[in-house]
Amino acid sequence: MSTAKLTSEPATSEPDDGAQGPLRAGPSERLAILLLILFSMSLYAVTVRFDFVYDDILLLTQNPYVDSFHYLKEIFTQEFWAFQGAQPRTGYYRPLVMLTLLVERQLWGLCPEYLHFVNILLNSLMVVLCYKLGKMLWPKGPGAFWGALLFASLPVHTEVVSPASGLSDLECGILMLLAVLVYVRTRDLEGRKAFLAGCRVGGIFFLALLAKEVALMLPVLLIFYEHCVAEKKAPTLRSAVARYAPLLVLAGAYLALRYEVFGALVNIRPRPDSGLKALVLSGLMLLGQYALVLVWPQHLTTYQPFRPPESWANISVLLGGVSLLIGAAAFVRGWRSQRRLSFALMWIFLTLGPALDIRVLATPPYGERYLFIPSVAFCWLVGEGFATLAASASLARGTRRLATAGIPALIVVLMAARTLWRLPDWKNEVSLALATLRQAPNSGPFLIRLGNVYRLQGDIAKARQMYVASLAGDVYVESYINLAGGPSWMRGRWLPRESFTSAR
Repeated sequence: MSTAKLTSEPATSEPDDGAQGPLRAGPSERLAILLLILFSMSLYAVTVRFDFVYDDILLLTQNPYVDSFHYLKEIFTQEFWAFQGAQPRTGYYRPLVMLTLLVERQLWGLCPEYLHFVNILLNSLMVVLCYKLGKMLWPKGPGAFWGALLFASLPVHTEVVSPASGLSDLECGILMLLAVLVYVRTRDLEGRKAFLAGCRVGGIFFLALLAKEVALMLPVLLIFYEHCVAEKKAPTLRSAVARYAPLLVLAGAYLALRYEVFGALVNIRPRPDSGLKALVLSGLMLLGQYALVLVWPQHLTTYQPFRPPESWANISVLLGGVSLLIGAAAFVRGWRSQRRLSFALMWIFLTLGPALDIRVLATPPYGERYLFIPSVAFCWLVGEGFATLAASASLARGTRRLATAGIPALIVVLMAARTLWRLPDWKNEVSLALATLRQAPNSGPFLIRLGNVYRLQGDIAKARQMYVASLAGDVYVESYINLAGGPSWMRGRWLPRESFTSAR
């Protein structure tokens, strides 16, 4: 059965701007959704056998806020990592994620298989929403289906789906896509109905903000769609105000909450490498690294030491500059002839942009998880490219036709195979540490993490070797403390402190 048939529209298909259409999916669309769910769930099914890794241990086993509903006030009035005590502020306000972890902990305790299964289900929902919105933007042809298949198979998503704690991107991505879908389907409403629709969109938007800060880009995307992409006549000024007002009010409420928690809207830490030139070079370097790992996911790593480039003669900086120029040229061309293309590019750069600013990141500036939400639009564009390729293949003959038509399927299969190859790295703390150290041998945090595991096992010699090695790379005070045999708050981040006492 061809993919074109899977995603073909029924007789009452949606108009080109995707603004209106049947709420109930036709039979072929239901089959496409079923295939996407089965494909995405089968890819990550192995993770239900994985242990807690990375931030799972800190957030689920050493976090009093997920032990009881008595901490609801703290969850909504403190920053995300406040449960650690007197630690440096991160600037993260994500109560929805903490609340989800609390509910999961109360339902299933410390059973990793259930929490991993929830992530598998959420990722499948994200794939379906990627397909649904792609189908509304490009209703003709199999492009949306190919794009969703590619999104499900991208290896860079393993950092979000594999750990139980990877909820912020999953929840934020789902809610952002859902908000756009509801907005597009209700944009022709007028009067009171328009206001109620705006409240629904605003409510979803507010929940997305409580999951991850990047959702602040959503109003810009919706306004751009309304006035620059949709081909139907825009609603009256009164209805437009009624639709935008809930978004703006709730955005203001969220910013007020952030100010109450942090004492500022943006918690920018002064850095010695935050001059204008350093910011531009670092942003281009990160953009180049993301572009490369997205299309050529050979070197995947949970941690990559950040060393700001000193000049423009850096391969990642040059690659980032080329990516930016290509994106700008495509945006201009799309603005003239195909504004859905411009909308997709806006989605990519607006949702990835904050992760390119080294001043606002409380964690290491590089992280594959930052690509999860931006890659939605990347997959839309590639999916449309696949559809165009399939259309050109139909005009060819013989072997050339078969080879051209098989390229999209081959790319999806290769990406899925790379995902399956990457997933075992997330099985437990040792496998993740060893996999990370293969890509970044001087990664201090993971050398310490591996040393802590050896220490728990009673192998003090190997533990000391890891601590000494960490001093040769990224210098951490914890390395000195561990060498001296003393306690450390970061040690508790990986394993229970009492375990080290017994191991000693």
